[in-house]
Amino acid sequence: MRMQKAACLLFFSLLWLTSLAAQEAQSNAVSIYWHVSIGDAAENARYADIIARTSLIEFQQKGFVVTPAGKIESFAGSDVPDDVSEFEKKTLPRLQENAAGAKSSFVVAILYHGDAALATVTVYAWNRNGKMVLSYQDRVRSGLELYTRMTKSAEQFASGAGKVESTAQTAGTTGDEPQKRGFVQQVVLYSWDEGAEIYVNKVIRVGVIIDGKLTLPYMPMPLQTRFVVEKRKNGYYSDTEEFILDEEWMELRLSPLEKITTHESVFLYSLGQFAGFGLGYNYNIMPKRIFLGAENYFYIQFGDSDQSNPVFHDDIRILAGYYLLNEPDIPIRVNLTTGAGVVLTFLSIPNAPIYTDFYFNLVNVSLEFRAWNTIVFLREEFKLGLGLGDNLLGMKFFMLGGRVPPVTFGLKMPF
Repeated sequence: MRMQKAACLLFFSLLWLTSLAAQEAQSNAVSIYWHVSIGDAAENARYADIIARTSLIEFQQKGFVVTPAGKIESFAGSDVPDDVSEFEKKTLPRLQENAAGAKSSFVVAILYHGDAALATVTVYAWNRNGKMVLSYQDRVRSGLELYTRMTKSAEQFASGAGKVESTAQTAGTTGDEPQKRGFVQQVVLYSWDEGAEIYVNKVIRVGVIIDGKLTLPYMPMPLQTRFVVEKRKNGYYSDTEEFILDEEWMELRLSPLEKITTHESVFLYSLGQFAGFGLGYNYNIMPKRIFLGAENYFYIQFGDSDQSNPVFHDDIRILAGYYLLNEPDIPIRVNLTTGAGVVLTFLSIPNAPIYTDFYFNLVNVSLEFRAWNTIVFLREEFKLGLGLGDNLLGMKFFMLGGRVPPVTFGLKMPF
């Protein structure tokens, strides 16, 4: 008899616990809907997929059971209003009806519209009684920013819904603050380098950047751990960054990789030769180490009076260069070049000869500043005239005003 009572008591206890678990799961259930109007059908589908996957991950990490329900227009028609009051009148009832069928306690609607250069993401959320839990809106300039906006909206939703913001809270913890464990719970990397392979501490391959993001597998590391991330991608210089993991939930933004460049176009402008412009080409035999170049700078020299005729110059030169500072991803580099050239001079008077001033570029010192894959440089040039043939400048150094070596500003772009 006693065994029968004990069995009955155990049965009803299990039934009660199962019921509580079901109620808790239902109270945490969220149905997520989205509407994307960013471009053509393919572009809309791509961003819809990003929103579906990102929202699933972000809301699950906040402790919710997520149902990615689908496109809003699949349930409420193609007319999706942006205004929240119109949305609540026309669209929300259909979404709530569908969410109730899925036994969800919350409805989340994500609207993403605009264009790829500058879009707007809006996130609304309501509980089962139609009370608004979240109204979030922000501008988005890239797919990478979309991830961060989804993270912020999920955090605000968790707070508004009265949920703890971290799944790290234990059963005995009360309030809205997660329990501190003293270990890193999760690390998320954001990067512009799509498809880059990520290594931790130079030996552990942890994954690939997909849609601008990589969530690292769980690695129980104590706070204040020195964390080294290496990025590798075909056609780019590998790069290493170091971080200190000082929070349990970390989001790290990686600097972009530098592309390995073989061919560069060069644009030139020289002091003392103001009415002119130059073009050039560099071939990197050993990228960021040794290169060959050819340049052509055409400029006009005007006289001091209205009666004087302009003089036309064409400076043609070839160069060989060597980088002294050449580490990838440093913003400033120094290189030395040497070479030879000729300045062709045309006088705008009848029957005037073409003068040729051959010269050696003994040494040019260039200081380069890199921004992304574009390089701006400042170059000081030491040219020694050879005094050969029918020349104008003779055998001497070419100077501005007889005192200052020529200085050239330039821009290099890979192609």
